[in-house]
Amino acid sequence: MSYPKYRAAGIIVGADWDALVRTVLNYGGATAIVGTNANLVGRENYFRCTGVADEVQINLAIVYVNALGGGSVCIQQGNYTLAANIVLLANVFLFGAGVDTVLTIPAATDDCIEVNAVTGWKIAFMTLRTTGAGANDAVSLVNADDGEIFSVVIDDSGQDGIAIDAATADVNIHDNKISNCTRYGINNIGDDIQIMGNRIDTTGNDGIWIQAAAANTIVSLNRISNWTGEAIDDDSGTTEVAHNISV
Repeated sequence: MSYPKYRAAGIIVGADWDALVRTVLNYGGATAIVGTNANLVGRENYFRCTGVADEVQINLAIVYVNALGGGSVCIQQGNYTLAANIVLLANVFLFGAGVDTVLTIPAATDDCIEVNAVTGWKIAFMTLRTTGAGANDAVSLVNADDGEIFSVVIDDSGQDGIAIDAATADVNIHDNKISNCTRYGINNIGDDIQIMGNRIDTTGNDGIWIQAAAANTIVSLNRISNWTGEAIDDDSGTTEVAHNISV
């Protein structure tokens, strides 16, 4: 597994540090490891974060990689309960080990992942849950440019699966599975957003809502089912909608 754009640093969140270093992150730069022991320990080019809450470990990993100029934060498979949101920073690729990397935030606590006023970010290969009720999105994007969300499972969102606020541009949202959202699967007010190849199921309102303030959105090859409002509600007038399936 290789992600050549992000080679400056790598973080591993979880217990099996050595196996993940060998098999997932081999970037030739700094490698950072987040584990389950007692303290922060620096050893050669390794950074180990242990003995603190799940969201603290992940956020410290993101801060560390961002300070090195960018890189990757890998979250090992497992269940992570968040008392506060994950704050993604510029030039950081946050990825899990697949659907068995599960990040859950309690209802009405906060959004699960927040990307605010940063560029050059990615989220992939994990499951996000906001446990049903409360004004919290699985992913909230505010002024978050040049980003990508892919291969993410979003389930049981208290508000929107992915909320794209104003001043966000050039984001690619593709090949995600979004289900059981109280409001919208994807709610977009941003510009130049590509929403492609997602599967959206069971939403309290629209599957995808493109608001009037959005510009130049592409909505294509999505499969939407069990919506309450509309499968795709386009209020912008500048959206290209093509080859979606509504069932």
